[in-house]
Amino acid sequence: ETSDKCMKAVEQNNKLQSEVLSQKERIGTLEKSKTSLDHQVRDLTNRLDEEVENAKKNAKREIAKLQARIQELEVEVEAETKTKSDVQRSLKRTERRNKESQMLLEEEKSNSQRMQDQVNSLNTKVRNLRRDKEEAEGEVETMRNKMRQLRSSLEESEDRISDLETQVAKARAGARKTK
Repeated sequence: ETSDKCMKAVEQNNKLQSEVLSQKERIGTLEKSKTSLDHQVRDLTNRLDEEVENAKKNAKREIAKLQARIQELEVEVEAETKTKSDVQRSLKRTERRNKESQMLLEEEKSNSQRMQDQVNSLNTKVRNLRRDKEEAEGEVETMRNKMRQLRSSLEESEDRISDLETQVAKARAGARKTK
C-alpha cells in the first residue's frame, strides 16, 4: 500500500513537472509574441509619424504654390482689365487658369482625403496591435500564476514523497529488526 502511494506520488510529481515545462514553453512563446508585437507597434508608429509629417509638408508646399498661383492670376486679371482691347482674350485665359486651379484644388482635396483614410487605417492597426499586446500580456500573467501554483503543488508533492520515503525506510528498518 505504501509503495502504491509512493508510485502514485512519483507519477503525480512527473505529471506536474511535465505541466511546468509545458507552461514555461507557452510563456516563452507568448513573450516572443509580445516582443514581436512591441516591435511592430513601434515600427508602425514611426511610419505613421513619417507619413503624417510628409503629408503636412506636401500640403504646405501645395498651398504655397496655389497661393502664389492665385496671386499671379490676380496680377494678370488686374493687368488685363486695364487694357480694354485684350479683355476678351484675358477673360478666356483667366477662365482656363481658374479651371486648372479648381482641378488642382479638387485633386488636392482628393489626395488629402486619401491621406486621411490612410492615417485612419494606420490608427486602427495601431489600436488593434495595442489591444493584441494587452491580451498577450494578460495571457503571460495568467501563465505565470499557473506556473507558481504548479511549483507550489510540485513542492508539496516532493515533501509528501520525502515523508513517504522516510516512512518506507522506517518500516523496512522495523521489518529487519523483527526478523
